[in-house]
Amino acid sequence: MFNKVKNLSIVLFLIFNDIYSQNINGVAIYGVKTAIDFNKIENSTAKDVNMLKNVIDDSNDPSPTKFRLIFNKNSSLFYYESKLKVSSSKIDMANIKAKQTGEIYSNLISKKVVQQKESFGEIFRIVNSFDNYNWKLTNEKIKIDKYICYKAISIDSTKRKNKIIEAWYTPEIPVNTGPMGSGGLPGLIVVLKVDIFTYYLEKLNLNSITKINIIEPKKGKEVNKIEYDSIYRELYKKKDELEREEY
Repeated sequence: MFNKVKNLSIVLFLIFNDIYSQNINGVAIYGVKTAIDFNKIENSTAKDVNMLKNVIDDSNDPSPTKFRLIFNKNSSLFYYESKLKVSSSKIDMANIKAKQTGEIYSNLISKKVVQQKESFGEIFRIVNSFDNYNWKLTNEKIKIDKYICYKAISIDSTKRKNKIIEAWYTPEIPVNTGPMGSGGLPGLIVVLKVDIFTYYLEKLNLNSITKINIIEPKKGKEVNKIEYDSIYRELYKKKDELEREEY
């Protein structure tokens, strides 16, 4: 009798969870922190490092920069939102990163990710996939705010040095998306650590809107990540050459 009741409870939970995830939608606000280890900067003298410390904000305090993630059961859109003025006289790397982000659309069914952004006066649509993360799920868990979160790790081997991406997601919010086009995990990503940046969930408004329409960006030349990186290097090289000619 006990096993029957237990099995019935599991079935009811799965049905409820499936119905909930089918109707889920929301708006999430993410803050961002920057942590710079100046000792790991290659080919830099002590003088160079001290100069960087004087101009770049390395306090690891929350940046005024904010991002907005809107999502429904099928898709999500992530973009820079904050219009706050930076009071510090130092350079806010998070703010610079935010302005370069553009819009990142994710199709949660097909796992397609499209980042629409402008570089050197040209608009691109950089196509990626959740599958490229190759997440490794771990048993580590912590409570972040009111959510039980689990740790996942991804290694980006496309860089000169393998880049480790760390995510903390919560199955309590069954939507497989997160900041900066991350996703593909069994729950909303609450914290994402990539490079020197940590994106963290600051505010969540869940199921307060009857319907959220999300449209995939269509402007610009469509490229994959490798193609974009190659084009970016060429555009940067041309820009550098033009600036040298001016002097």
